[in-house]
Amino acid sequence: MALKDIIDKIRKDTADQVSNIRSDAQKEADKLLKEAEERGSKEADAILKKGKADAAHRLHRMEQVASVQARKGLLATKQEVMGEVFATALERLSNIPDKEYAELLKKMVVDAAVTGDEEVLLHASDVTRLGKGWITAVNSALTGTGKKGGLKFSSDNLEEKGGFVLKRGKVKINSTFVSLLKSCRDRLEPKIAKVLF
Repeated sequence: MALKDIIDKIRKDTADQVSNIRSDAQKEADKLLKEAEERGSKEADAILKKGKADAAHRLHRMEQVASVQARKGLLATKQEVMGEVFATALERLSNIPDKEYAELLKKMVVDAAVTGDEEVLLHASDVTRLGKGWITAVNSALTGTGKKGGLKFSSDNLEEKGGFVLKRGKVKINSTFVSLLKSCRDRLEPKIAKVLF
């Protein structure tokens, strides 16, 4: 074989080897690219699933917070309405006609008096509203129950309108309308709530 033929054969063999190497390299590159795409797709799916799960969790938490806030708002509104109911009751008690008011307080004082010789504390406007004859009527009613008829108006006045405080020494019986409504509020609130809500 001539040198030229040998060189041509080497060139042809080299070209074939280069072609085979390129072909193998391209196959390997395609395989690696396909694996990378599959891995990327799996990772993207995992990231997407995690993102969806995180979003669902956040949405659930936001719904829970919103639900708690709504319940708090509803409770605050109910408490406000309940407060208005008791404020209206206090106002109505304080504004009943004078004659009925005098009779109501007389009955309450007779029931609350322990000995019948206590001091009666009233708001200054109630002292004027009831008049001096009221204490005489109360004392008369007290003697009818077997108690002393020695009640007298106190020189001190209450800050709260409506109702009274009986005082004997250091002992006080608070029967102001505000105090009475506060004491029965816990008992009455469930019943009022059933009617209102």
